Amino acid sequence: MASRPKPAGGVDELTLAKLFDCSDRNIRDLAKRNLVVKVGPGRYDLGKSVQSYVKHLRGMAAGHKSGDDDLVAERARLTRRQAEEIEMRLALKRGEAIDIDQVAPALERIVRSVQLSLLAVSTKAAGRLPHLSRHDIAQIDSIVRDALAEASAEKFAEAVETAKKAPKRRK
Repeated sequence: MASRPKPAGGVDELTLAKLFDCSDRNIRDLAKRNLVVKVGPGRYDLGKSVQSYVKHLRGMAAGHKSGDDDLVAERARLTRRQAEEIEMRLALKRGEAIDIDQVAPALERIVRSVQLSLLAVSTKAAGRLPHLSRHDIAQIDSIVRDALAEASAEKFAEAVETAKKAPKRRK
């Protein structure tokens, strides 16, 4: 009578799958990633496989990378972003921060008013200082216009855009 071959040690995929509460396909995937210890075709070392899988799960819970898919780190980033968004909304409600889109039109009106006031300087100087020549008045007007060009509305618009893109400061 021929003797039957002795089965390899360890447990089969279905037993390990029941223990890990997953499918046998998941067990094969874990084996490909060396997260369970294979002792033969479809057979796994129970003790070492449990230790390896628990170590892997602990690493994921602690935020260590798991291959290409770093779900834990992605969730942490999402949670941080959500917290920052909530902090910003609360800061707006408390009056500790302002929305640049709401403030920009008012600031533009202020800048335009200052610009018009400065453009009127040469005319006011001519009326208050009658001894100034037309050349002197033209020079004052030129100086004012040069200064306004340096502090132009375009630069203001650039500053607003930069402020929108700037990282949020924490107190």
